[in-house]
Amino acid sequence: MKKMLIQNLQREIIYLICESICPHCQNLHRDWPAPGRWSPPAAALERRQTIFNLSLVCKRWGYIAQKVLHHHFGYFETHPKAEFLFCRTLSENPELGKHVKMARIRQISAYDWSLDEEWLAKSLSKF
Repeated sequence: MKKMLIQNLQREIIYLICESICPHCQNLHRDWPAPGRWSPPAAALERRQTIFNLSLVCKRWGYIAQKVLHHHFGYFETHPKAEFLFCRTLSENPELGKHVKMARIRQISAYDWSLDEEWLAKSLSKF
């Protein structure tokens, strides 16, 4: 009998696993106040971290977990440069941008990023 390895699960099953953990998909986002006026529930942060950890398991899991991790953005992110990092990720991986359903982006001030960032210069040169 052949052993089933976790990295060889069908894509659909991996996606369902990630969705079952996603704080957005589990409706932990109801009644969101304005950004910056609340602390995300601990359960939501833990679930988001779990999906992030799943994205590091292997390339196959990472590809799928990233889609769920980024499909709704701006509600459970706590990193001070979350928007900046989100934009960088989408700039470096435009295919991932197709899976973003909703994003809550606050204004990114000039103090939040550095013009020395290579991805930013490339992105701005497109316009």
